[in-house]
Amino acid sequence: MDNEIKKTNYKKDILLNKVPLTDDQASLNFREDIVNNKKKSTKSGFAKAKLSKGTLLEYRMKRLLFYMGYYSKVGVLLKTEQDSAADTITDLDVIGIYVHKDFRLNSVWVDCKAGNAKPLERISWINGVKSISWVDEAIFVKDRVRTSTRNFARKHDIKILETKMIDELEKNFNIVPDDWRGSWDPENQYNQIITLQKIGIPEVESYKRISNYISCDYWTYDKYSKVKKTITALRQLVETEEFPLNEIQKFAIKWAIFELVSMFTLALFEICREVYFFNEKDKYSTIVEGLLSGEISLNNRNKIVDATYRTAYSIIKQHVPDFRGRIEIPSLGMTPPAYTSSFFDLVCRITNDPLEYYDILRMFDFMFMEYDLKARDLDINEMRKLFPNYDNMVVSGKTILHFLSNTTGLKKNILGLFK
Repeated sequence: MDNEIKKTNYKKDILLNKVPLTDDQASLNFREDIVNNKKKSTKSGFAKAKLSKGTLLEYRMKRLLFYMGYYSKVGVLLKTEQDSAADTITDLDVIGIYVHKDFRLNSVWVDCKAGNAKPLERISWINGVKSISWVDEAIFVKDRVRTSTRNFARKHDIKILETKMIDELEKNFNIVPDDWRGSWDPENQYNQIITLQKIGIPEVESYKRISNYISCDYWTYDKYSKVKKTITALRQLVETEEFPLNEIQKFAIKWAIFELVSMFTLALFEICREVYFFNEKDKYSTIVEGLLSGEISLNNRNKIVDATYRTAYSIIKQHVPDFRGRIEIPSLGMTPPAYTSSFFDLVCRITNDPLEYYDILRMFDFMFMEYDLKARDLDINEMRKLFPNYDNMVVSGKTILHFLSNTTGLKKNILGLFK
């Protein structure tokens, strides 16, 4: 009830001009021109004018990884621990995750240096970061690296990639230099996470938590926690439809929703890989256990509770030697989420038909950011060109999105697959 009153009062204050415009709102007209008048200027022109060479190189590598078959992201933060106050180790410029047909995942980290950097020192640093991160291999993008330094990098399984070789790879994968679409379109992707975390309606903390989750925390959790926390974040963002947000803020929230749907799908594939060779009975028990316990197994939780009560009993006996009472250890009484059965059904559908699902993460990534985010109609011919199995993946994509719609309240009218 208090939240409803808060929302209503805020709307009244907006209408009565009692709420001052923030810097973000003051720049609304400029940003709306960018969003609504794309045909008046090329995307590459915008990128060259507004972004640094290093940032453009990151989006260029993200594009290359996509065409190579990876689901890729820019600017993933690596922190010392799962805590809002934890120190940031570094940001991984570009990460790519390759999904095999049996749902095995391979990851690559691309470290981009468009300017000055000492290659040997940087390679040593990359090797150290790689050892404490979850990535499988690393690529260092840098020109004019000496042969001896290349050999040093090779011994540590770090690939050196020069920009002239990027040119060759782009030709090999039929990439047009001026192709700035989808999730590698810097015009619509750059700094959306910053816009999201500054939204303050009705309060800023929830948006900060979701922003941190997308850019950092997600990558530190186990696969079942990823599923549960992503569903929670989606539910929170879906509720923002009721709030008096400006167009820039709505755009950032829409972007975050699409990011989270893709991230949910990635975690879903991790679970599919875990249970891929199980029979249905074992699949179900594993999934229930995972959704119940998350990062700490139910068995370990019970052990922790038992140890806690034993310690408490020992302390009581020390202070009250004649104590003869009995401390009952309560049952945790945990129940799996309400969506457990439908989630199990979704996992079974995917593992029983892998050829129709394994590449869907890339399809979501491109479709959401190129068409749904920009409120454009799907170009079926372009989708078929990028994804030869597109017609079959439409049904598979709808299956995943139906689950999320039923579980989180995600509106189907913002999804091109349902139009």
